[in-house]
Amino acid sequence: MDPAAYGAQRNSGNEMIFSSATIVKVAAGSIFTGTVIVCGLWADEVHLRIMDKVNARLPEGEKFKPLFWGTLKRARLNDEYHRLFPEGNNLKQLHRQMAIMFVALGLLFLSFIAGQLF
Repeated sequence: MDPAAYGAQRNSGNEMIFSSATIVKVAAGSIFTGTVIVCGLWADEVHLRIMDKVNARLPEGEKFKPLFWGTLKRARLNDEYHRLFPEGNNLKQLHRQMAIMFVALGLLFLSFIAGQLF
């Protein structure tokens, strides 16, 4: 594996020297990856909070189970949340977190492509 392929060079003391462009790429990739992970976990926590709030007001036979989530089940939970909590902000928070997560994922992809091209 050639370190020069990753933007590294060796100085006279045989130490690795990375270019500033490589450092920026690694930093940006780390920030975008961290943002995706944090927003994804935070959105999952908000989703569980929504499910707990809705289940607290539903009869036993209609409560949501925590496993096997699909599009229809998620839509039904959102509808129940709107019906039971018309002024609730948890869905708005969930949508903001998901939007930030997907933007960071897109930027991570673009930074990867830019790193391959330049």
